[in-house]
Amino acid sequence: MRWLSWSDVLLPEAGLIYGVARDITDEKQTRDALRESEARFEAFMEDNPAVAWMKDEAGRYVYVNQTLRKVYGVDRAEVLGKTDRELLPEPVAAELRTNDQAVLEKDTPAGYTETIPDSEGRIRSWRIWKFPFEDVTGHHYVGGLAFDITERIKAEEAVRQSEESYRSLVEGARDAIFSISRDGSFTSLNAAAETLTGRKNQELLGGAFARILHPEDQPKAVEAFQQVLNGAVPPTLELRIMTKESYCIPLELTVTPQRLGNDVIGVLGIARDIRERRHLEEQLRQSQKLDSIGQLAAGIAHDFNNILTVQQGHASLLLMNEDLPPACAESIREMGDAVDRAAALTRQLLLFSRKQTLQPKLLNLNEVVANLAKMLGRILGEDIELHIGGDGRLPSLKADPGMIEQVIMNLAVNARDAMPEGGHLDISTSAVRLDESAPRDNPEARPGTFVCLRISDTGTGISPDALDRIFEPFFTTKDVGKGTGLGLPTVHGIVRQHEGWIEVESREGAGANFAIFLPACVEDAGAEAEAISTGTVRGGSETILVVEDEKPQRDMVRIILEQYGYTVLVADNGVHAFDVWKRSAANIDLLLSDLVLPEGINGLQLAEKLHQDKPELLVVLSSGYSPDLAKVNVSITDGARFLQNPYSPHMLAQTVREMLDHT
Repeated sequence: MRWLSWSDVLLPEAGLIYGVARDITDEKQTRDALRESEARFEAFMEDNPAVAWMKDEAGRYVYVNQTLRKVYGVDRAEVLGKTDRELLPEPVAAELRTNDQAVLEKDTPAGYTETIPDSEGRIRSWRIWKFPFEDVTGHHYVGGLAFDITERIKAEEAVRQSEESYRSLVEGARDAIFSISRDGSFTSLNAAAETLTGRKNQELLGGAFARILHPEDQPKAVEAFQQVLNGAVPPTLELRIMTKESYCIPLELTVTPQRLGNDVIGVLGIARDIRERRHLEEQLRQSQKLDSIGQLAAGIAHDFNNILTVQQGHASLLLMNEDLPPACAESIREMGDAVDRAAALTRQLLLFSRKQTLQPKLLNLNEVVANLAKMLGRILGEDIELHIGGDGRLPSLKADPGMIEQVIMNLAVNARDAMPEGGHLDISTSAVRLDESAPRDNPEARPGTFVCLRISDTGTGISPDALDRIFEPFFTTKDVGKGTGLGLPTVHGIVRQHEGWIEVESREGAGANFAIFLPACVEDAGAEAEAISTGTVRGGSETILVVEDEKPQRDMVRIILEQYGYTVLVADNGVHAFDVWKRSAANIDLLLSDLVLPEGINGLQLAEKLHQDKPELLVVLSSGYSPDLAKVNVSITDGARFLQNPYSPHMLAQTVREMLDHT
């Protein structure tokens, strides 16, 4: 089919009208094709998820697609013929115009990312592509396509933040975190790995993990890694690695499979340095061992003190006989001196085991040290220079002054023995405040305010092997006959009984430093004093109930008290004591009882029951050792006194008289 265009032509001269037909088939086909092309273009652009537009050289919009109109909530008429300056905020409009001009001038497409607020004011991120083109009339335009990448940007930012958090977590970890390929070589390590191994990570990357292990531990590691590569998770391992300086470090190692999809591509591991933990575990074991030995020592001391009390009592009774021959009297005095030395030994055992009875007072540690200065000078000798320093604002202690003096004396004597050719001994005091975050080298350390007594010498020091055993009883590095091995154990027992702890630093040839931490007391030390009775002790006619399961000691106490004029009733256990009490309660003025008694009732329980029946009853409790010592003077505060075995007849009579005179 052909298409014709018909037109009439008038010729006036001839009075005729001619019809002219022109074949326009090709022209019509071209126009139809153009319309179809425009329709296809508009259909494509209108339904395109990308924002599309065209601008002329002046920056006026000549086309915007439906997506742009929806995103920005405008009609076509509101946009066509307008520029970006009329539609968008100035900073954004200026930047878009600059980009348009660059595309026209360079006559080349350009892509960039831009953030533009939408109709609701939300910032959207766009990936924009602009391209220049020219129409058939020679006019130049800029076309643009923009893809909304807001969600992609958010997702990428979330991934970046996640990676950054993971990187910070891994790099900030105190444990070494690493990955190993299937062939056993390092593929990644965090910063802590450098500190642990003593090697730069660049030296380790690509190298075999096994080469830094202790040779004896390599088979165990290889077996565990093979389990991981097979998809299993083996138990936590303890391995040793060799640092660059050839030090051996124990590690706790946890390994898991590193997966890519369903495939295991390597091993992920976390290695923790357990040197500090092992040190604390060893300290705990040592403490438990000392506690066990202390229980044994305390039990021995208790029974031994009962024996010594009988010996000392009868020796004193014999010496009271004026007709005693001088030679016998001298022998008895020598026997008494031996008893005193034995009693001193048991006191050391009790101090070590923390079963010695405390007689705490408010005191200033600076004053205790100052009072000992002259005696320390004589003990140390001329070859050792003594330096004493202290914090003038030192808080008070609630402590037994005699025991604290013994701590200082024992450490000073040890220091003297460690400096046979002379040296320096420094004794200083300070207040120390520990909070929850303070590093603690000792498991007994805890938050609070403490008074620190530091004693340092320039002696021969202590070997590492001996350092772990210095608080064991009877362990000594001194020659035979020059030490009992109870000095430092006694110090340890006293300090722990005062709820403190000791930290020791020493190296062979570099002296020793003992730091003793004792809890500070908020009370004012004041002028607390204790009156000490001297002179002859008078007797009395009061009735005393003596409860003691050891017959020799019971008989000795009865004899002593009867010599002072007292009426004495005796019982060998708590049950028997109740029977005596039922018959004679009205006449009994004072109860003198051993703390440790058979038949299921101890001295403290007996005293409490009798005190309830007769509140004015006075009580003296005695023992060489008892786990109930801490309760004495608590339940029956105003009417009780403790008498430590062994004791002399004079001490017994004085204690009883002081209690009976107590009103």
